[in-house]
Amino acid sequence: MMYRVKDDADRYLIAEIGPTELREVYKTFPNVKRILDQPDTNEPLKDVWQPLDFPMADASQAQKATTTPDIALWQSGLVLTPKALDCLHPHLAPFGEFLDATTGGQPMVLFNCLTFGKEDLSQTITEYIDGVAVGLEHLAFDEQDVEAKLVFKSKMQHGQFLFCGEEFKALCERNELKGLRFDSDLLSVF
Repeated sequence: MMYRVKDDADRYLIAEIGPTELREVYKTFPNVKRILDQPDTNEPLKDVWQPLDFPMADASQAQKATTTPDIALWQSGLVLTPKALDCLHPHLAPFGEFLDATTGGQPMVLFNCLTFGKEDLSQTITEYIDGVAVGLEHLAFDEQDVEAKLVFKSKMQHGQFLFCGEEFKALCERNELKGLRFDSDLLSVF
């Protein structure tokens, strides 16, 4: 089973790392643009990365989330507390890079996913409106390709989302890492 990894925003705070937060650390536009474009370009960021302090925000519908998660999303990567890093570092290391950060002065690490999963083109369906491709109606991955990948992105989704299989989900559950949801609807935005 494949999943799209999502924040559990109804119960936990989410990482707020956008252009404003990046501009405060990276004074030059090329570096900010490089970081924001990374999911699609897949460029490593370690050579330009400077430790970043970012806020956590309440994105719940009821505006009642107050708990910092053990693990959250950042672009198509992850935000890891020291607990999550200890549990997941050896498993995630082959699939990306780790970048130092803090939230409110508390140490965190950002995992920048550098791995794409191969889409199963016989099952992936492009959506067209008036003859123009506007997205996907259905997304499927080549199971042989992604079987050994703990987490991965989709080129057909321009690297914007993080996906995983049962192994990553089980690691999070076994280590009681809170903050993520695993949606079997790979294209659902909610």
